[in-house]
Amino acid sequence: MSSGENLDKRISRRRLLKIIAVAGGATAASTMLPNKWAKPVVEVGVLPAHAQVSPTVEVTATATLEPVIIVTCHLANADQQQTLIRPTDTVETYAIIRTTRPNIESIELQMALSVDGLVLETDRGVAVIGPDNDPNEATYRPSDIDLTPFNLNPGDRLTATFSFVDPGDGADVCSRASTIASP
Repeated sequence: MSSGENLDKRISRRRLLKIIAVAGGATAASTMLPNKWAKPVVEVGVLPAHAQVSPTVEVTATATLEPVIIVTCHLANADQQQTLIRPTDTVETYAIIRTTRPNIESIELQMALSVDGLVLETDRGVAVIGPDNDPNEATYRPSDIDLTPFNLNPGDRLTATFSFVDPGDGADVCSRASTIASP
């Protein structure tokens, strides 16, 4: 027997354990495979209406669908003398909500002011229901926002988006947009 054959026949404990582990794993895996391959079975069914997913679309609020809805929202120059919004103006925003739910005193809303999809400012507040003329309506009016620090350019698209903080209060969203005018 030559020295090369002698080295091949000597196996360390470590190498022996590796060989046993690999062989055991392969044996265990082979017992899990089916004897004969078959085409996959795909079962098709119909989901109940409450479990189906709808494509994303802009929601139009309807009082008969939701107990609390955002009726309208507003984005405008805070200076009532001006109808255009310029890069150095201050803007006002607000949303009006309506409820058909009894005994609701307030609803928490949030507003995001964005330009071309980039959020500039956010605000969160409470609309108190009933203190005005209509006992089922309320207005959420965040503080006016000065646009000067944001370095906006003419042509930028400014958008105020209002939504409910708690999705259990309502699912609709209201957005108002305006294109920034030249100074």
